[in-house]
Amino acid sequence: MAKKIVLNVDYEHTFLAIGICSPQKDYRLCWLLNKNLETDLRKIRDFSYTPPGSRENLDFTVYRYLNERKRMDYSLVSNRSSGYMLFSEPKNLDYLFLVRNPSDQFTPIGLLTMIRKTPFVQAAFMVDGKLGKQENAFFFDFELFLSQKKT
Repeated sequence: MAKKIVLNVDYEHTFLAIGICSPQKDYRLCWLLNKNLETDLRKIRDFSYTPPGSRENLDFTVYRYLNERKRMDYSLVSNRSSGYMLFSEPKNLDYLFLVRNPSDQFTPIGLLTMIRKTPFVQAAFMVDGKLGKQENAFFFDFELFLSQKKT
């Protein structure tokens, strides 16, 4: 009888994730962040995601800024779509601000402080490891989404 071998591959994402609580619409929050962070977040196509146990694809709004000089890639992802939340924990999470492949010179505390100073942002906090079971699956899917050319 052949011995069964199982290969478990664990995905380690390259994102720094900041949770944002804000009552503002996504385009308004994006405008405020652009002004405060001196970025140029722009809407790209929506991120389609199928929740576990569902057959329906949900579209989540995404804004992206790629600063090639600093080699920084920022994304603002809405946590809500059609009454469904991408992540139910932490409570009241409205948006995810993601930094892809942050460099060693990057200071997350400085960015977090600037986001907190943005008008109408009620709270901003680090969420790495606090998003639940589907965190790695989301980051894997989102990295594939960003690597596709149709932005």
